Amino acid sequence: MVLSDKRATSPLIAEVMLVACAITIGIVVWSFARGYSSYEMTSYWQKASENIHGLKERFTVEKVAFNFTGDSSGTLLAWIFNYGEIDVEVKIYVLINGIAVNETSSYTKIAKGSVAKFTLDLYPISSGNELVIKVESLRGNVNFDSYKVY
Repeated sequence: MVLSDKRATSPLIAEVMLVACAITIGIVVWSFARGYSSYEMTSYWQKASENIHGLKERFTVEKVAFNFTGDSSGTLLAWIFNYGEIDVEVKIYVLINGIAVNETSSYTKIAKGSVAKFTLDLYPISSGNELVIKVESLRGNVNFDSYKVY
C-alpha cells in the first residue's frame, strides 16, 4: 500500500505543474493582448483626431492684387481668410504654367476668423501671364486661385 501511495503523488504534481503552466501562459497572452489593444486604440484615436482637425480647417484666397515694380518684375499681394473652426498654418506658392516661381519661406499661422496678407516678389513676369496661387496648409489641405496679369 505504501508503494501505490508514492505513485499517486507523481500524477498529482504533474497535474499541478500543468495547471500552473496553463495559468502562466494565459496571463502572458492576456497581458500581451491588453497592451496591444491599448496601443492600437491610442494610435487609432491619434489618427482620427488628426483627420477631425483636417476637416475643421477651412481657408480661402480672399483677394489677389499685382503691382508691376519694373519691366519684368512685380509684387503679388494675396489675402488668405481662415473661416474654419481652428487656427491654420499655410504656405503660399505662385505658379506660372505649372512651374513654381516663388513661395513663402515658411508656414504662417492664421488665427480662426482672421485674414493674413502675403507679399511675394515675382520675376520674370509679363502682362498676360496667368498666375496660380496655391495655398497649402500644414495638414495638407489645399486651395487654389488664379490671377491674370494685365
